This record gives sequence, C-alpha cells and structure tokens, in this order.
Amino acid sequence: MKTEEKVRSKKHTPFQIGGVLVAFELGKTDASNLNYLKFLTKTFKVREVAILHVIPKITLFDKSFEYDADPDVLGDYKLNEEVIEEMRAKIMGKFAEQSEMDIVFDVKEGEPLEQLLQETAILEPDLILLGQNTDTNSHGILPKNLVRKVSCNAWVVPDEAEPKITKILVPIDFSPFSVMALRKAVAMAAELGKQTEVIALNVYDMPNFSTYKISRTPEQFHAMLHANRVEGATNFINSNVKDDRAEVKIELIPRMGPGTGHYIMDFAKNNDVDLIVMGAKGHSKVELLLLGSVTEKILSINENIPVLVVK
Repeated sequence: MKTEEKVRSKKHTPFQIGGVLVAFELGKTDASNLNYLKFLTKTFKVREVAILHVIPKITLFDKSFEYDADPDVLGDYKLNEEVIEEMRAKIMGKFAEQSEMDIVFDVKEGEPLEQLLQETAILEPDLILLGQNTDTNSHGILPKNLVRKVSCNAWVVPDEAEPKITKILVPIDFSPFSVMALRKAVAMAAELGKQTEVIALNVYDMPNFSTYKISRTPEQFHAMLHANRVEGATNFINSNVKDDRAEVKIELIPRMGPGTGHYIMDFAKNNDVDLIVMGAKGHSKVELLLLGSVTEKILSINENIPVLVVK
C-alpha cells in the first residue's frame, strides 16, 4: 500500500551555501565530484571553496624497532606544491567564469578522515562535499564515518551521480531531525524553482495481529493505520515546514519486514529521485535511527543518488 498527498507550506527560508570543503581524491570520484560542485556553486552562488587532498602518512620502524618520526619515504610522493598544481590544473578551468568565487587548495599528510575533520574545525564550512567510489571505499574516507563525526552538513556524491536536482526525497520519522531535513529540502526547492519536487517519505511498521482477536479485519486495520499516518504526516508538515513557494508530497510505505534503507532506496530508484536529504538522527527504536543503520545502509547500497545529511 502506498499513498500520496500534497501539502503546501507557508513561509520561505532561503537556502544558502556560503563555504564548501571538498575532499579531493585525485582518483575516480573527482570527475563527478567536480561536476556536482560546479552545479552547486552556480545554482546557489557559493562564495568560498576549499579543496583538500590528503597524502597517506607512512610510519616505519628503524633498526631498533622504534618509530621513525621522519622516515625518508615521501620521495615516492609528489611534493605538496606539485600536488596543488595538479589539482589547480584539473579544477580552475571548470570555474573560470565564476571569478567572484574564492577557491583555495591545500594538501595534508595523515589519515584522510582525521585530516578532513580537523580542516572542518578550522574552516567551519557550511558543507562538506565528498565523492563516493561505488567500486571500493578507497583513500580511507568512508562516507558513513564522516557523517557520524562531522559537525556540518555533508553531501555525499556517488561517482555515477548526475549533477541535477529536480526531485528531492526526504525520509521522515516525525523527529526534530526530520524537520531540519525537510526545511532544508523545501528551501532548496524554492531556490531551484517550481520544477523541483519535494517528497516526504515515511516507512512505517505494519504490526502483525494475526494471532489476536480484534474487531477489525486486517484490511480495515491497515486502512485505519494508513489514514492515521496520512493525517499525522500532513499535520507534521503544516506545523513545522512552511514555505508558500514549494509543495511537499507525502508518500507512505508500510514496512512488512526488516530493511528500512532498502525501502527508501527502492522508492528513490523507482521514482527517479535526484537527491536524498536526511536528518542526522531519528528519535525512536521503533522507527530506527536515521543516522545509524538506515543512513549507513543507504550510503552502502547507493550507487547513483547523492545524499545530503543535515546537521
């Protein structure tokens, strides 16, 4: 069973991205990441972009089996200046017409996730943009680890993603974190224009009362629960997400078994969703934590749909 309702909200909050920190791999994910970055910076008038590449740190033992704090192995790597020039050559041509936007480059040595988190603390960007290799989690940055630890919004772009946003999916569990995600999606849609659709999806548990005597048939009980969810979702959106320039379509899917993440991804694929926007956490064990098993599952099985995790 699936339903669809449309809710019009009432008040506009602008969607803005002031600064973006980009994790640059010098590998497979860079092309799609740069294409998506160009789309975001042109669409939302981004002012500042920082490009970070992390060279893996190598620790060796000396002859006395002590750590050598300064091993002479970095000769195998290009000097930082050369790496920066390589990044600059790949990137600047794509953004030549955006002269008003500041782009800075940096190279660090160490563990990629740790360096990315440190740079986030220093720069305080509005957003981290991270490519996701659909073949393997290379270069040490696992999107799910980043999402757990980073303090700002994180936008994960699979290497097969297309740089467009016409249909935004927001999984909701009626928590404050769902409100954050919905507000972000609605504000984004308002900036993009009427051609952009926002869908609020609630995957809810369907209890099994087959062993109990109840006054309703299973069909009647399912219909009652479904109607209750429609009313609850409509009230939730009207009370919390208000923007008169965007509609929110409500979709409800009963969950008959485990795997909420699979329900969300199946819906996204079957409905040509361009972007999934999720709150950082859910609020109950019954409906699962949206930063936890559901988000991690989506980041693990997703091959072509970008995911924005809102903090």
